[in-house]
Amino acid sequence: MKSITKAGLGVVGVLALIAIQASPAHAHPQAQGTDVVGVGSDTAQYGVDFLVEGVNGKAGFNSGSLDRRAYAFDASGDGSGGATTGATVILRAGSTKVTPLPNGSGAGITAMLGDLGASEQINFVRSSRLPKSTEQATANDPTHQWGGLHVFQFATDGLQIAVSQLVATNVPATLTSQDLICIYQGQNTGPGAVCPQFASIVPFLPQSGSGTRTFFLDDLAAANGGTALSLGTNVQSMQEHDPTPIKSNANAIAPFSTGRVSLLNSGYLGDGTGGTPALKNVVKLLTAAGNFSDPARGLYILVRERDVHDHTNLPATGVTASGQAFPWQADGTRNWVETLFAGPTSWVAKTANNPLIAGAFFTPAYSDLGIVSSG
Repeated sequence: MKSITKAGLGVVGVLALIAIQASPAHAHPQAQGTDVVGVGSDTAQYGVDFLVEGVNGKAGFNSGSLDRRAYAFDASGDGSGGATTGATVILRAGSTKVTPLPNGSGAGITAMLGDLGASEQINFVRSSRLPKSTEQATANDPTHQWGGLHVFQFATDGLQIAVSQLVATNVPATLTSQDLICIYQGQNTGPGAVCPQFASIVPFLPQSGSGTRTFFLDDLAAANGGTALSLGTNVQSMQEHDPTPIKSNANAIAPFSTGRVSLLNSGYLGDGTGGTPALKNVVKLLTAAGNFSDPARGLYILVRERDVHDHTNLPATGVTASGQAFPWQADGTRNWVETLFAGPTSWVAKTANNPLIAGAFFTPAYSDLGIVSSG
């Protein structure tokens, strides 16, 4: 099991039990039948990690609920937020099913929609975008019969353009949405270039399945009169929010979570001392007036609508349709969704737990959005 360390604040489990990396001697206990399992967004992962595991000396949910835990498997399987090629997971103890690690919001939603049958492995998805209408339709079709995907917002985050801070960047101090449209369509280079002043810029985009990729391209499409971009051949792919391809490239740009850049630059994910990776102050954001910026991007937790108020233990199995007993906690009166996510007294919604969300440099912003989609 990977862990990340912040000097003076102890160790926080990143909860990515990677089949190709973890060994029994160093792994956290695997998720049991009484536990709930989440996958998905790279952007949202540390906010959810901290909610369940704690941060900055404040206890997370699992500290007080040792027999009913929440497991949140990180997007890339790298405790520092970098790329891990071919990462796979075994989501629950006793299972022989080795699953490709869902890397991003879209990948997490796709994994949940494919998780059918009597032994569902995934209970919730972290997402930095709303479900699409087609995904909502699938979740309510005759095969699934879930009633849709129920959305809980737990925070907001910003989205801006990141450049290298490790080396002197060649990128101009200001890149507007129109500049980015030109650059990401490959119109900054070659014969007839529309914006040759940006000829040296190398644009990166997060991997397919990333909510940040979808959100960023949707923002640029809106600025492009509603027309989706035709990406240029100059656009390179990267693991969402991994500073590695940006930090030493004076010409590189990429859309980045403002919360993640702050977390990186706090030294939490490694400052180069004590064997940690050198990730502190290697990237920075373009923040001057006029730059592309989306300051209030929602961060979400998605569950099956079927599970939101399911209080029925089935006679055949003795548990609810999600595989969890009701009540979820032996001395409680609520199911697992109500305990963790649904309503003002749920763990995620409690004002007292806002410091856990703020520990990931997000703005706490709880709302039960119900069954919604982005169109």
